[in-house]
Amino acid sequence: MEYTIRELRPDEYEVLRDILYEAIFIPEGVEPPPKNIVDRPELKVYTENFGESTDDICLAAVSDGKILGAVWSRIMDDYGHIDDRTPSLAIALFSEYRGMGIGTALMRDILGLLKTKGYERVSLAVQKENYAVRMYRAAGFETVGENSEEYIMVCRLSDSASDSIFSRRSIRRYLDKAVSRETVTDIIKAACAAPSAKNRQPWRFTVFGGEEKEKLLDVMEKGIEREASENSRLPGSANGLADARHTLSVMRSAPVIITVTNTNAGSPFEQIDADSRVTEICDTLSIGAAVENMLLRAEALGLGTLWIANTCFAYDELCDYIGAEGQLTGAVALGHPDERPAPRPRKAIDDICEFRM
Repeated sequence: MEYTIRELRPDEYEVLRDILYEAIFIPEGVEPPPKNIVDRPELKVYTENFGESTDDICLAAVSDGKILGAVWSRIMDDYGHIDDRTPSLAIALFSEYRGMGIGTALMRDILGLLKTKGYERVSLAVQKENYAVRMYRAAGFETVGENSEEYIMVCRLSDSASDSIFSRRSIRRYLDKAVSRETVTDIIKAACAAPSAKNRQPWRFTVFGGEEKEKLLDVMEKGIEREASENSRLPGSANGLADARHTLSVMRSAPVIITVTNTNAGSPFEQIDADSRVTEICDTLSIGAAVENMLLRAEALGLGTLWIANTCFAYDELCDYIGAEGQLTGAVALGHPDERPAPRPRKAIDDICEFRM
């Protein structure tokens, strides 16, 4: 079939209600819902007052003047909402035009268009049983969250690593949205790709969520309170306890906490010789590279992170609870960000770099 893809004209916006209905996934053997289901508030956000915002973008596939289907995006609080800078996407074809590659072409074109308009990523929600999941993955979408019925997926519109380096922020407010095990595994794999001294790969990651996360943080809270008493391990750092308590509240708001252990080192409260100290320094550098990979991969997926060292105030308690042999280096909070902080001040290059060349 010959067709063209063009922007949907304002006088055609009404057709989006019909196409939205076609986008509803109906499992085999289930009675289709009534047409007016698209007027429900949770679906109406996809089409209501479309075109009034500059973030409303729609492409349609057209043949002989007939609209075959469309793909559109807008920033809205829908099922696939990530943040207020990331547009959500919807796509559908009328049933008789499916299976011809038209949806794939529509998706390719809108992703290219969104990229030229400067969007960093685009998100969508899709039923897990929907065959379209395969198309979304082939188009570059990755799962960043899920519930019992749906995947929340994100497509990064820039492949440049430098974008993640400069857009990453330390996030201290998180949405009440789950992060899938698949996504966490993806992020851990990025950590494992980091360089390490003599390829020792001296890291171990322990992932906590749900009730297990709360148990971990209860242990951390008890350690902080012990540190605030007369039984302090770090008396010279007592002025950091208030910040540690704040960090604990941030960790409770994040759906996932990942602790990071140096498998080759011992307690920082133990004395070691110079050779062991050099090894410890090299392994700590390696772990820092692994954690940075985690933070950047999470940023590329539209997730937020916080690299945490305040675990030191509950060091003994956390080590006993986690049970991993080695030196607890810190933790990473992971989740969907509920803030977009401005960049923090950075030292000037001339203040931190000396060229001898």
